[in-house]
Amino acid sequence: MSFAEIIGQEDAKNLLKNAVKSGNHSHAYIFSGEKGSGKMMLAEAFATMLQCENPTDDDACHECHSCKQALSRNNPDIIYVKREDDKSNIGVDVVRERIVNDVEIKPYSNKYKIYIVDEAEKMNQQAQNAILKTIEEPPEYAVIILLTANHNAFLQTILSRCVLIQMKSIDTNSIKKILQTKYETVDYQAEMVASFAQGNVGKAIALVSDSNFNDVKNMVLSLCKKANRMDEQQMAEEVKAIKEENERDKKENSEVEKFQGFMDQMLDLITLWFKDVLLYKATLNDELLLFKENTFDIKEQASSCSYHGLNEIINAISDTRARLNANVNFELTIMLLIQAIKENTR
Repeated sequence: MSFAEIIGQEDAKNLLKNAVKSGNHSHAYIFSGEKGSGKMMLAEAFATMLQCENPTDDDACHECHSCKQALSRNNPDIIYVKREDDKSNIGVDVVRERIVNDVEIKPYSNKYKIYIVDEAEKMNQQAQNAILKTIEEPPEYAVIILLTANHNAFLQTILSRCVLIQMKSIDTNSIKKILQTKYETVDYQAEMVASFAQGNVGKAIALVSDSNFNDVKNMVLSLCKKANRMDEQQMAEEVKAIKEENERDKKENSEVEKFQGFMDQMLDLITLWFKDVLLYKATLNDELLLFKENTFDIKEQASSCSYHGLNEIINAISDTRARLNANVNFELTIMLLIQAIKENTR
């Protein structure tokens, strides 16, 4: 992995490159950011440059024996530690075996021994306590990189002994350009997906290849357009369809890892739709819309909705998330959301 391949994250890249050049790197880092933000890419680029036999000022050479091993993930001194597939957390036994005991063995063929711990926030308290001593008193050849979506899940003693690097969001236009040039995504879809990804390149790339995403979008657009004309039976049928789709998606998600489940995608898309309605109502500028192919419907809703009503819908979406997270009755929760949309789009 090359620093040059990583989109954005200039501050983080410069800090790490300077650390390698000066030889003044830390023995412990935390890379914090949501899934798809580039944490693993950054960790691998850093590890590759640290181990490189002939690094330049900006990157690893990618030609030496160590680099070739790193690029194929076969470098014996770059160790990947992750949660076991059948476990909900990273237990103390894994940390002791893969890091605490292993770190006592000197590097096989490189200057450093580098441990990259994915989903490190899932280390339970015993595991965190086990790794703490290694972080406090590491061999001089050891480097530990903790990748996390939530650095606040770590013990304060771990946080205080690690260099924290927080991943930054990438601007929408940059993501749109990547989707268009590298993935040949058409303009309007690239713009919608880039906005939906909210600064997360990995998420955007996953969405353009997710055939289900367009199905979710079409379901959401249909609901937003027709909610104000639904009677009780039609609303009940809509709730049933949403529940069935959510259950199907949950089953698939148990087998295939995805960025978001059906309901998260649905609620995010409903939010973006009504933000478009609000934006047009406030500006009368259809060039600013995300769902440009639905400009007529957005204009129509903007003319019939009040600012108060749109705010009520946004609040209802937020309430729906909270209720679903609290395991409130699914059908009732979705029915309340549809009713809120119906009452405020007349």
